[in-house]
Amino acid sequence: MALVGAAKPLHPSAFDLRVITSDSGEATRQILQALRHRHPRLQSNANPRAWVTRKGPAVYLAIGPAALESALAADVGGPLLCLFTSNEAYTRVIAGTPGRDKRSTVTAIYAEAAPAHQMKLIRALYRRHVSVGVFLTSNTAHLEPLLRRAAKASDLELQVRTLVPGANVVRALSQIQSARVLLAVPDPSLYTAETFRSILVATHRGSQAVIGFSAAAVRAGTLGAAYSTIEDTIAEVDGVARSLAAGQRAEARYPRYWRVAINENVARSLNILIDESIRDLGNPAP
Repeated sequence: MALVGAAKPLHPSAFDLRVITSDSGEATRQILQALRHRHPRLQSNANPRAWVTRKGPAVYLAIGPAALESALAADVGGPLLCLFTSNEAYTRVIAGTPGRDKRSTVTAIYAEAAPAHQMKLIRALYRRHVSVGVFLTSNTAHLEPLLRRAAKASDLELQVRTLVPGANVVRALSQIQSARVLLAVPDPSLYTAETFRSILVATHRGSQAVIGFSAAAVRAGTLGAAYSTIEDTIAEVDGVARSLAAGQRAEARYPRYWRVAINENVARSLNILIDESIRDLGNPAP
């Protein structure tokens, strides 16, 4: 489903766009603000059961994994698009929800950038064939074929090591000592704020770069990341929602729009030259 330029706004009388939230935090507030900028009549509620008696066609947006779980439990009566949820979390929640034709009625735009975009960034940073290490668990094992295709497309070597959930990643770094880069994929059983700090200290000592999965990770000390902003994700909602409202199937996917964040201090410590060709990587939303 290719988009050329900005997506056309939804016709206000075609169907309702109903947002399900799980909290009232700052991130949720910013997401709702961005959505309402494009759709002033948008409705939101933290209780999906409040929509059950509402008449008329609608597409539901679940903001985050907790909202997705509550929407599935309430069995909202229309197609459901999950936003700002990682591939790992979305896959886990869907797998644990029996009794619904999830493939045709539920889909997602993942929170993180595609592995292909992360590999493209790594290739641009090193400008040559290097080895990339990735840790997976049973929660993310389904990503391995996608990661291998992405590495091959960017002429990178991929070292995949499978760990048990909750494993000590710092100790596991000895398994990928020959890798120039550690690519972190969202998996809360491996990567938390605390473990990430320890990983960054250990990889810095070994002159090993870390590519994260968010701009926040770059600010925390990773070399860089491909990532999508709230606006990048919201720009895709119109097209996907229209397809769902028309009864078309939409596969869960990574964001089409993305950009690059670089930690210049880390790049200098690793003797990596950052030029405009790297800063200009990406495909930001129009």
